[in-house]
Amino acid sequence: MSQSKVIQFLTLLLIVIGISSSTFTVHAATYAPGVSVGQWAKYETLYDRCQSSDPTMCQSQGNGDLNDTAYGLIRIVDVSGTTVTFQLFTQYKNGTTSSQGAQVDVASGYSNVTSLAGGAPSDYFVLASGLQVGDHIWDPNLAPTAPTLNQTTTEQVLGLSRTVNTLNYTTSYSGYGSSLFLLSTVFTFDQQSGVFIGISFNSTITSLYGNSQTAFALGMVDNNIWLSSTIPDFMIDPILPITFQAGGSGTTTITLTGQNGFSSTISLSVVTVSDLTCTLDRYTIQGSGTATMTCESQPVPDNPTRGSTVMIHAVSGYSTQSAQTTVTVWDFSIYPISSITFQTGSSGTATIGFIGQAGFSRSISLSVDAPAGLTCTLDHDTVEIGGSATLTCNGQPGAYTVTINANGGGSTRSAQTTVTVNSAPAPNQPNSGFPLRYVYMAVAVAAGAAIAGVVFFLRRKPSTPTPGPSASTPQTPQTPALRLT
Repeated sequence: MSQSKVIQFLTLLLIVIGISSSTFTVHAATYAPGVSVGQWAKYETLYDRCQSSDPTMCQSQGNGDLNDTAYGLIRIVDVSGTTVTFQLFTQYKNGTTSSQGAQVDVASGYSNVTSLAGGAPSDYFVLASGLQVGDHIWDPNLAPTAPTLNQTTTEQVLGLSRTVNTLNYTTSYSGYGSSLFLLSTVFTFDQQSGVFIGISFNSTITSLYGNSQTAFALGMVDNNIWLSSTIPDFMIDPILPITFQAGGSGTTTITLTGQNGFSSTISLSVVTVSDLTCTLDRYTIQGSGTATMTCESQPVPDNPTRGSTVMIHAVSGYSTQSAQTTVTVWDFSIYPISSITFQTGSSGTATIGFIGQAGFSRSISLSVDAPAGLTCTLDHDTVEIGGSATLTCNGQPGAYTVTINANGGGSTRSAQTTVTVNSAPAPNQPNSGFPLRYVYMAVAVAAGAAIAGVVFFLRRKPSTPTPGPSASTPQTPQTPALRLT
């Protein structure tokens, strides 16, 4: 079935029944809702039968269709002014469901569900609170043709005494030829809340083509309006977290439990982060059951998945439940690598360390990418979490970027560091302790003095030898030394 039989029959009634209005009103009624958000009422088929001299007549009237219905539900979701918004839900015996949002105005009688009788007001789900016999079921200033309540009585409803309003339609008319239609419909409403309690329908058709008698009834079987009942629903048990190695997969179980007679089909969906894929072995569960969720990591360089939250959404008719769990992927990352600076002719080093996440314990393979002009090596090609490797570089002057690549457990990580090679200084000159410029000056002065002496000597040298003293030349007498006695 594509929609609730409650809706179908109410629509049928509004089309075929000649609605008449009583002419008296015993008091000035007010038209305000008597329901509140969260209230609900549950209904079941009391009977649904058809007898006919021509089986096709019953088939055309949907003979026994209501017997396929497990229950129907009205749940109030919003009340604003005289407008009530609610959800109509039907659970069928085969496990399928139907759900429809509805909106009614308790003052005008407007309904977006059953207004098919020539556009006439047609709210028969929830009436205004506090009405009584003789009152129009909708405000006559807004709906002049609104019918009036026929009876107000006190009755036992679901074990408690309630004031009940009754709206009784009985009509007959003749159709084509000698056809005769006798129709009787009785609605009952709770006076305080305005919610309908039940509906019974009887029809007798006599025609040239055959005779048929049809009767069905729907009745309220539970509510939380004047009872402390709990709506049929389901819950999701806590979901255990998942932990697995990067590049691998892990599983967990999702358990759904029906409560208070819940037996509807539940649809499941999963929402994950971008580098994680989670799937279910089944996406629908009937009433209660389990589904297995499998999650796989998508290795993304330099973006390890750890502690990701996965959401599970479960929807069934009027009920939506959500739960979450944590998916942790064993992974690793590289400590920041310090920069390296050295001079040509020597080398520089840096230490490379690794951090394990969520119990990562695999071996990690290492490699180095160094640009031209620089040579870099590692003292280990493979390390374990908690270990380290030493990077050694030498080369020509310049500034370089070196990349360390690490692969382990299905994950690939990389880290970079800068290497600066400076030119070595020129060799140092001998140092005598005396500034060289003064040495150069002294050498120049000495050289000049020597040249001047040579020039002076050449200019003073006689052309002939000078004769020695002769015998006739008197000699200067030497003065005796003074002696002291």
